Amino acid sequence: MVNEDKLKTHLIGYKANNVGVKRKTENALRDIEQEISELAREKKDVLEQYAKGLLKRDIYGKKCDEYDQKIDAEKSERNKLLSTVPALHKKSVIDESVGKYCGSLKNRLEKCADFNARRQLLLDYLYKITFARGRVELHGSIPMHLDAYLDPEQTSEAKETKFVIASKIK
Repeated sequence: MVNEDKLKTHLIGYKANNVGVKRKTENALRDIEQEISELAREKKDVLEQYAKGLLKRDIYGKKCDEYDQKIDAEKSERNKLLSTVPALHKKSVIDESVGKYCGSLKNRLEKCADFNARRQLLLDYLYKITFARGRVELHGSIPMHLDAYLDPEQTSEAKETKFVIASKIK
């Protein structure tokens, strides 16, 4: 986990230029945006029907609430997808983030003197360790360091990217 080059090979979605993943994500985002636009248009139609007196107030309110819930669900799905889009196509971001992560981990590891300190280090740097059928997997995430992340409204790129280090136990 402290070797930057090896850790980069375990980043989820990290390939030289993973065009397939990028294209699939862009298509999903486009579909969600189209759905949001369609729902907004349908909600506007409901408003026009109400304005013309074709809908009663309570029915108008219920329909607007339904559309608002659907739009919010789509926006939530969009934000979820955007938050998982890694910034892995930016080599400088990866290099800086992995460097900081490995440096921090290396410094803490050197200071670990006993079992409890090493255990706490693993708890701080990994979120899951699995062992099954002679294989061990370390699951963790690396925070991405971009100035854009200082803005809490910025969700266009992942604030962290996950990694899985898997190995057979001999």
